Amino acid sequence: MQRPNVLWTIVLILLLVTGCSDPSARTPTPASPTIPTRTPAPDAAVGDNGTAVEPTPAPKTIRLWTGTAVSPYGDTAAHTLLNEQLDTYRAAHPDTQIEVHVKNLSGPGSILNYLRTGLTVAPGLMPDVILLPSEQLLTFKTENLIAPLSIEGSDIDNWYPAAVDLAVIEGDVYAWPFVFTNLHHLVWNTAAMTETIPVDWASFVQMENASLAFSAETNAAVALPLHLYRSTGSSPLDSNGVLAPTQPVTTAVYELLQNGQLRDLFAVDPAILTTDEQVLQAVVGNGVAMGVVAAETMLALDPEVVVGYDAIPGESELAPPLVSALSWAVTAQTESRQALANDLIAFLTADDNLGAWSEAAQRLPNSAGALATWQNSAYAQFIDTQLEGAIGYPYYDSSRSRTLAEVTAAFVTTQQSPRAATDSLLARLENSR
Repeated sequence: MQRPNVLWTIVLILLLVTGCSDPSARTPTPASPTIPTRTPAPDAAVGDNGTAVEPTPAPKTIRLWTGTAVSPYGDTAAHTLLNEQLDTYRAAHPDTQIEVHVKNLSGPGSILNYLRTGLTVAPGLMPDVILLPSEQLLTFKTENLIAPLSIEGSDIDNWYPAAVDLAVIEGDVYAWPFVFTNLHHLVWNTAAMTETIPVDWASFVQMENASLAFSAETNAAVALPLHLYRSTGSSPLDSNGVLAPTQPVTTAVYELLQNGQLRDLFAVDPAILTTDEQVLQAVVGNGVAMGVVAAETMLALDPEVVVGYDAIPGESELAPPLVSALSWAVTAQTESRQALANDLIAFLTADDNLGAWSEAAQRLPNSAGALATWQNSAYAQFIDTQLEGAIGYPYYDSSRSRTLAEVTAAFVTTQQSPRAATDSLLARLENSR
């Protein structure tokens, strides 16, 4: 009666090994690594003088599970560069092998779900280093799937402040942020908007030719209301870091948005635009004067195309942006393997390596030192200023944040009152607890 369990175990092990690795990639990944077994020590070889010669130690292996966003498999400059960096590490550590597997970062086939089952079923095949979205960090830590990092204070001092927000739990560093995500800001068509962009919302919505687009499907629909909320001097988060806006401040935010709505600021329905790229193209093509997009979208823009950019205006002044991250974490189960994992992470996040890769990948690095290696540009300087003041917010993709996005996107295209929108939002958030 035990046969189905045995068969299921074999199938799961095969899935864990093969994963989503690219067999044609230049970084070799063994198709079927074996579970380590205890074997007798080999007999010592005998040298020419009759003395025993120590056998060559078996190579050490680091298993790295990552996502498609940070992969050595592919034909882009970022893929090639990461592949070369891993080869450089191998050359400097000839006794160390690196196995790279690409997995989903969320969903049923995610790294998190593999680790939940695999540590019991096939612990010898589990990774030593993983890439994780910052929103999952607390879950990994709570379920004892990751270990604290061994990291020098000088390394942390090099990080932007938001990286610390997204890495430290109860005084221990559980993640090494690699690249930031969800840094949103304003962009505009310089032919349509010739005035200086005000920092306060009331002046902003009264600008001549002002129109603003954002996508209901992206995190720009989360960033805009959160930015306005925080610009009032209040935090939308409770003591546990959960999104929990209050009625008075939320109503004030929707009143600000209504002021824009009454002046036809939101001329384009957010539901029509499904990506930040579509928003940016609408701005470039003068279909709308301004838009809210993520920095990665701007970095991918043809450098010959000129647009303006700045922080999103606030109630009366600007508020620091909220960012999340993709981070490295250590899942190795022994101290020796944890030491190997920490060493590889430190190599990948060194300023020169991370700076070169992040520029090629059009991603935002975790430190000013890495960003300083980029080709100097006004936009890189703007990004540095934004990241110096940014605050970590790991919950952009949570169900509560998506509820905020849905209510906000619907509000700017309807005749709903600010109080009604607030009541709808708070009721939906309460039901989701």
